[in-house]
Amino acid sequence: MIILMFLEGLSSSEIGSITFSSRSTVTKYLKAFDIPLKQFTRRQTGSLSFGYRKYGSKSIELRKEQEIIKRIIKLRDKNCSYQKIADDLNKSIVLTKRKKGVWYPKVVRQIFIRNHKLINRIPNLEYTK
Repeated sequence: MIILMFLEGLSSSEIGSITFSSRSTVTKYLKAFDIPLKQFTRRQTGSLSFGYRKYGSKSIELRKEQEIIKRIIKLRDKNCSYQKIADDLNKSIVLTKRKKGVWYPKVVRQIFIRNHKLINRIPNLEYTK
């Protein structure tokens, strides 16, 4: 019965809930009968970094957020502190990734470092100052 359920495409957890068994017990018996288990694919957890969105299996750039990233990099290149940049974004009512909340210097720093490394890694990618 467990083997048939597995061959129908049910996961070990689903089979366990139907048969009132634990997932590990189901897995143990599948292995005992030399039935190959499904290979797990790594799932993306959490949200993507600022400036990107998941679309199907691809990540696409969000134009408005990319403009905010460029703005952060320009201000930082003008030697503005992360606090000043965060204050500027809050005064300009720029939305955060979750479309609410407040800009904090730590978040601005993370966005700057992540994207500044990316720009420096790709030789032909430039941003206008």
